[in-house]
Amino acid sequence: MANKHIVGISFIRSTLLCSSLLLLSACGTTSTSGLADTPPPYADQLQITVTLQPAQHVVFTYSTLQAAIIATVQNNLLTIPFSPPGAVYSCPSYTSPTFDSYDVRFLARGNIVEHATSDALDCNFWHISTSRGEVNRISPPKSFWDSLHQETGTPLPVNDYP
Repeated sequence: MANKHIVGISFIRSTLLCSSLLLLSACGTTSTSGLADTPPPYADQLQITVTLQPAQHVVFTYSTLQAAIIATVQNNLLTIPFSPPGAVYSCPSYTSPTFDSYDVRFLARGNIVEHATSDALDCNFWHISTSRGEVNRISPPKSFWDSLHQETGTPLPVNDYP
């Protein structure tokens, strides 16, 4: 006679709950790569501000709700090479005391879901933060700047334009 196993609904619920908790705990890390290194799943607004430093003079502002432009800028940020934590760089030093500071914000329903900042100077690091963590990128290719300029009208950097 074969043994029949009857599984109760409470056992199924507790198994599903444990599985969900394990999945969420694995996804909730704030590492410097992986999930933090990908664009957020959804942004409905893009805001860009460029400030000439050290005078802190805003030279450009831009905002759009156009999904195609938002996605292009998000994806282009991913073309900037990843900068591993603790890496040491030998960057060119510019003699000009002026430089552009870029502030790029992606919003969903009015809340920032991704924030990217850079002082277009020396190695031109980009610091990108999301709710999933932070990542640094270094030395964007010329194609990044060209696309940002073409898509949004953002001015090219006064110093570090390849």
